[in-house]
Amino acid sequence: MKKITLMFMFIIASINYLFGQTETEHFIYEDISTNYIRIKPKGEINSVLAKGYATLWVEEKAKSTYIKYILKPFQELIDEGVFSSERMKELKQKDEKIRIELYFDETGIVSYVSFVFRKEKGTLLTDEELYQIHQKYRKVVFDIAETPFRKSENGGTPTSFHSRESFWIPFEDLKY
Repeated sequence: MKKITLMFMFIIASINYLFGQTETEHFIYEDISTNYIRIKPKGEINSVLAKGYATLWVEEKAKSTYIKYILKPFQELIDEGVFSSERMKELKQKDEKIRIELYFDETGIVSYVSFVFRKEKGTLLTDEELYQIHQKYRKVVFDIAETPFRKSENGGTPTSFHSRESFWIPFEDLKY
């Protein structure tokens, strides 16, 4: 019986390894291509993907949108002490290139946050740092009046859609 149990555990571990999926306390690391890994929050499903995708119009207010919804939350993480000045300098010096992906629907409420990085580059961010970023951006609510519906893809309509904002840590505009 012990041999069967041991064999079963070995098979499960092998399958996880083969499919490139590992877990931490807060996240699942998933192979999404030959070059990239996506970090998804454990126990969360990106339910807004069921709605059609929409592109939003941000050209006229791109700077204010960037400052309010991308820059400000990360600056708050620094101001709250989640990231020290030394840590930010280290991340910038070592050229941390992780993409933060925010998913929201027609309400503007960010309902899902994930991360993507290149396999060969990896990420310097710890599980706890990623979790703090995740938690902070889950509180963001885009003002859809500032970024109105532009066009639909895959069935999105002005009253039912999902959209995504994706960006790197905005080192050049942060104060640390």
